[in-house]
Order: sequence, then C-alpha cells, then structure tokens
Amino acid sequence: MSLDYPGRCLVTHLLQKRVARGKTVIMITHDMDWLAENCQDVYAMSQGRLVDHGPVHQLFSDRELLDRLGLLPAKSWQLSQLIGLKPEVLSLK
Repeated sequence: MSLDYPGRCLVTHLLQKRVARGKTVIMITHDMDWLAENCQDVYAMSQGRLVDHGPVHQLFSDRELLDRLGLLPAKSWQLSQLIGLKPEVLSLK
C-alpha cells in the first residue's frame, strides 16, 4: 500500500470494520507484509491471469511460485523460516 503510516492505518481499520460486518473485501497489492497481517486468502495473478489461490501461508510456502511472480514473502514469514518457527506464530502487530 503506497500510503503514509497514518493513511495505511486508516485504510486498514476501515477494511477490517467491513470484514467484521461480514463483507468481502478485495485488495490489490504487492505489499506482502500487509497481506500477511490482514488477509486470510489470496489470489495471485500474473499478466492479468489468475495463477494460484488459497490461504496466505500456502502462497508464501510455494517458493517456485513466488520466484515466478517476482515476489518475496512477508518479512515475518522469512524470519520464521530462519529461526524454525511456524509462520503463524509470528505477527508484525
């Protein structure tokens, strides 16, 4: 998300309120850290085509897919891999 920190917090809060009310929210982002913290499911696209979908942890576990899409997993995910923890244990919040 290309917003300053206060703007990012505001948008995140508004989206979380809608999700809490049972609304579906669709976000388009390259920000893997934000994605890891705020999304449960992800749809990965490349050149306008859907290439994968599933839980966030599934996307970050597929190194080949990330390399093909030119993405790096969230920093919390990378750290968990380095120290041998399950990624769900770490949170940036």
